[in-house]
Amino acid sequence: NIHKHPSYEYSAFKLPDPKVDAHPPMTLSTNKNLATNDTILVQRDNTLHKVSVENILLFETEGRKTIAVLKNGRYEVKKNLSQLEKALKEQNFLRVSKSALINMSKVLSFTPDEDRTICATLSGKITVRVSRKHAPAFKNKLHTL
Repeated sequence: NIHKHPSYEYSAFKLPDPKVDAHPPMTLSTNKNLATNDTILVQRDNTLHKVSVENILLFETEGRKTIAVLKNGRYEVKKNLSQLEKALKEQNFLRVSKSALINMSKVLSFTPDEDRTICATLSGKITVRVSRKHAPAFKNKLHTL
């Protein structure tokens, strides 16, 4: 903000508040096109961890929390699935239900079910249900990998 006085100008600025600015907000990346070496900040037991996006098997919701699932554990993420879906659009992540976003490069196999859903198996023997609504996009994405 520039303030004008008849004989001079001065610039006003805000000093960082240590209580508020000590913990920056969690973001995926400042780069709009996320590369395979980009990282995401995740949290477990009040500790922040920097994790490579390519190591994430899936994101899922548990109540109001978003969880990043890796081979070595589960971590909380401060973004919701819609925000993650947009940010990871250029990556191999695909929304497969209202509560899950999976890393398609981690899909090992899948089995169609009688109810037209799909049961996908990811690395680490994690199974995820692909809803009927998202099944066609899932199949198309598999053919493009």
